[in-house]
Amino acid sequence: VDGWLRLDELAVGTRVAVPRRVPAPRQRCGWDAEEVHHAARHVVEGIEHLPSDCPLVPRAIFSLPDDALVAFLGALWPNLDGVSHHGHRPRLHCVSASTRLVDDVQTLLLRLEVHSRVVRLGPGAGAGRARLSIEGEESQRRFVELMADGAAAGDEAGRTFPRLSGEIPVDALALAGRRSGHRLGVPSRYRLAQVAAALDDAALDRRARADVRWDPVVAIDALGEQPVYDATVAETHNFVANGIVVENSLEQDADVVVFFYRDELYHPESPDRGTAEVLVAKHRSGPTGMDRLAFLDHYTRFANMAKGI
Repeated sequence: VDGWLRLDELAVGTRVAVPRRVPAPRQRCGWDAEEVHHAARHVVEGIEHLPSDCPLVPRAIFSLPDDALVAFLGALWPNLDGVSHHGHRPRLHCVSASTRLVDDVQTLLLRLEVHSRVVRLGPGAGAGRARLSIEGEESQRRFVELMADGAAAGDEAGRTFPRLSGEIPVDALALAGRRSGHRLGVPSRYRLAQVAAALDDAALDRRARADVRWDPVVAIDALGEQPVYDATVAETHNFVANGIVVENSLEQDADVVVFFYRDELYHPESPDRGTAEVLVAKHRSGPTGMDRLAFLDHYTRFANMAKGI
């Protein structure tokens, strides 16, 4: 909320930006209904036979149009202990031994602007499993309505969601959200907009209309050394990774920034063929400037311009 933080500045309880909705990719997958349902069955069959962190959801699923995505989730959800009743209130959740699957389902739900929380279950009957719970009245209502509409269109969600949609009043969904035990400490988007209007507060109004939500860090675990990647994102300079809004600020935080320029890549007839300019643009402990190296293309190697080297 207060600006960008480096990873080492995060702490348990820090709220980080997560997207309200992940847009569909520009290139859509054209699977038909039979292929979508076959993929859902394949995922269910693989849960018990593959490691918990092994990908189960085919990559193509993430490129489905929204209606096909609803069909996939509608076929998958009931097989993951997806809907249960506690008295007159529903509990919208799924539980799986595959933590990777639960994380993927959470990402797919963001495509539909359905927000959820994932919890790794501790000691007890559910040890080693992960539970995803759909949070808040807005998301619960949207999820049930989407699944019911998908069932009306003829997908496999018809076994569960029309009954849920017809028998559970909207008030019960709101009640389920209040009693679920997951209190974010942040008012809903709709209620925040109401407060902003009542107070005529432009800053609150912008927060209510923003495309991000604020989720608290619940744990920080060391994973050891991992490969990292540099990415350049034009205009916004930030992107979404695993459902979290991040910025690659390598240049700002680096101790040394070096650029290589070979004119022959842009001008084939350049008189500077076989050479490269080395520009030290930033150096916290030393000088900056430009020098020139020889480029040995048959070795893909840079070398000193001095004779004999």
